[in-house]
Amino acid sequence: MAIKGKGKTKSKQVSRAPRREPVPVKKPFAQRGWVRGLVLFMCGVLVLSVTWWAYENIDQQRNASKAAATQGQQREAVSVWKVNLEGTLSSVQTFSRTRFSWISGCRQPMAYLWRPGLPCCRGRRF
Repeated sequence: MAIKGKGKTKSKQVSRAPRREPVPVKKPFAQRGWVRGLVLFMCGVLVLSVTWWAYENIDQQRNASKAAATQGQQREAVSVWKVNLEGTLSSVQTFSRTRFSWISGCRQPMAYLWRPGLPCCRGRRF
C-alpha cells in the first residue's frame, strides 16, 4: 500500500446556488417624487390660506374705516339738519292745550281707539 499523505482526503465540493442580482437601493423618503409633490401641494395650500386670511383682515379693516367715515358724515349731516329744524320749529306757533281738551273727556281708553287692526299712518296697518 502506498502512502499518499498524512492529511485528510479532500472531499468533492457541493455546487453553490447562483448569486443573487444586486437589489436596487430605495431613495430616502424625502427624495421620492410623490413625497415632494405632496409637500409642494401642501405648501401651496398653506400660502393660499395665509394670503386669503390676510386679505380678509385688510378688507375688514378697510370696511370698518369706511363705515366709521360714513357714520361721521351722517352724524354731521344730522346735526346740521337738527339745527335747521330747531330754527324752523321755533318760528312756528305752538298749539294750546285747550284745543285738545276733548281728549280728556273721552270715556273710552286710548288703547281701544288705537287698535292694531285699524288703518292708520297713511294706509299702513300695524
